[in-house]
Amino acid sequence: MIHVLDERAIEKKQVLTELFYLNYVLEKALIFIHNHPNSTNEHKTKLTQHSVKELRGYGLTPDLIICRSATSMSLSAKEKVSMFCQVDKDHVICIPDVKTLFRVPLLMDENGVFHFLSSRLH
Repeated sequence: MIHVLDERAIEKKQVLTELFYLNYVLEKALIFIHNHPNSTNEHKTKLTQHSVKELRGYGLTPDLIICRSATSMSLSAKEKVSMFCQVDKDHVICIPDVKTLFRVPLLMDENGVFHFLSSRLH
């Protein structure tokens, strides 16, 4: 089983508690999707770091972090999220805004999301 959370789920403490028990029993994958703001063409990583810290407070550690943003993240921003959130650099994915929704699965495939999921499910 794969659990997908976004930043709004942190506000629902009961959901997080239940996911903690499910994650403990099933030991599969937890994916955290965060809206990653960028201002002045620089990606701010503090909100993502804080959200992951909140999740850890509930005993949930994300295996994959997907950052939604208006533009692609720089390598240094990905490394920063990776380092402070204790997630492998290859497991920090940026999905920038696209003109059509049909481009999102292609971006996910290019970034190795489907490979990650298939390896976790087997």
